[in-house]
Amino acid sequence: MRPRRLRPVVSLALLSIIALAFLVVTPAPTATASDFHMYSFGYIAPSIGKVFTGLDQERYDHTMSISGSTNCTVYFNTKPAYQSEWVSITGLATTWMELGTGHQCDGFEYWYGGYGYEGAFHWLWHEEITGGSEHSFYLKAYKTGSSQSWNWTIDSTSFYTLANGWKGDIDEAGLESYDSSLSVVYHTYSLKYAVTDQTSWSSWFGTTEAAGSGTSPMCYHQTSTTVIYVGENTAC
Repeated sequence: MRPRRLRPVVSLALLSIIALAFLVVTPAPTATASDFHMYSFGYIAPSIGKVFTGLDQERYDHTMSISGSTNCTVYFNTKPAYQSEWVSITGLATTWMELGTGHQCDGFEYWYGGYGYEGAFHWLWHEEITGGSEHSFYLKAYKTGSSQSWNWTIDSTSFYTLANGWKGDIDEAGLESYDSSLSVVYHTYSLKYAVTDQTSWSSWFGTTEAAGSGTSPMCYHQTSTTVIYVGENTAC
């Protein structure tokens, strides 16, 4: 369901098209080419009759051993893996909002947020971290009068706010990997969604495994509608 992540680039034409009120983005370096790119994630979709403007999940920043030894501290480079959440945007093909934790070689880890437009990912912010701790990850749109802004928040810290009127039709959470040798399994829980003009959160229901999530070497296991296990090269 999620299109291939392309290298983050931003153009003035793009900014005009999506009518961002204010945005300054430095293009990220081109990621090392990788033939391997797979996902394992769960989602809730339009079948529940909602318009999504938010996604919240509780999880640990799981330590991962990523292969490679060069350019390890260059963001969105080498062959990374991402613990991510996405809100796919209604009526815009291959367009989404994204919040997650990036893992690269030599133990380099970081939080990041951004959006995808027509299949290309554009980062808005990132921050190096030391993983292993539990956090709450909130991706939410808020209304002020007739205006709407998306906000990227981890725990009680707001990292970025973007004026943008997009609304979603699918909420997704799970693992994205470019490293075929990665061996990992982790769980995300207390999955919640928000809908148009809703300031509170509601628990996921009708959660569905994304196509291909259980295809080797990826794995997927769902213990409830709000708890999913995802992994690679190991059993979930």
